[in-house]
Amino acid sequence: MLKKTVGLITFACALTWIAASLRAATVDSQISDRVAKAASIVRAMNMADDRRIPDELLQRAEAVAVVPGVIKGPLGLDGRGLVSERLVDGRWTAPVFIQIARGGWEPQAEGAATDVVLIFTNVDALRTLEEGTGLTLGVDASMVAGPVGQSIEAVTDAKLETAIYAYSHSMGLFTGITLGGAVLGGDDNATHGVYGPDITARKVFLGETILANATVKPFIDAVQRVTIGRKVTQR
Repeated sequence: MLKKTVGLITFACALTWIAASLRAATVDSQISDRVAKAASIVRAMNMADDRRIPDELLQRAEAVAVVPGVIKGPLGLDGRGLVSERLVDGRWTAPVFIQIARGGWEPQAEGAATDVVLIFTNVDALRTLEEGTGLTLGVDASMVAGPVGQSIEAVTDAKLETAIYAYSHSMGLFTGITLGGAVLGGDDNATHGVYGPDITARKVFLGETILANATVKPFIDAVQRVTIGRKVTQR
């Protein structure tokens, strides 16, 4: 009887381990897919001459956030992405995983998916994410629809004094959008899954203790590539 009980316990433990392994593999696959899609969007940033993110804006970028496949549902936006911050020496940190919720924009139809790109020119907005608090776009940090084209000379905010510039991305082209009421928050499960259970957004953004592992390297390489040769940000 004891042997049978032990056998059942062992079998149950094995099933639990297998289920956990399958869940972990699924999560890893989802994260890798998210990173790959985000990296592809970044590479498209300076490809289309007339519908691209201007060089002047990329020069001033303190952080870049990409959320692939954001869906507009009945409760607002829903999507998961990642954000990397530029260090004072011009390098980019490993990304923190984020999610976007609430808010919305027109004329996107409910159920349609669109890639969202946020260019931060004020790094203070990221401190809210570090603290584990949701960042309400347009409230906690100023935000406008981002300009497109090779130059920003024609836009009202030519001095780039707004904290965040927002874009939608479709078929390789970028369009400025406003995301009224949208909230950015941390995706802790993904961040912990990639870097470890004790790693916080603050530790990632410090850039000294977190090395770019194979999972997130494609995103960092893509951001570095589209900003290579551009001036280092000054803080």
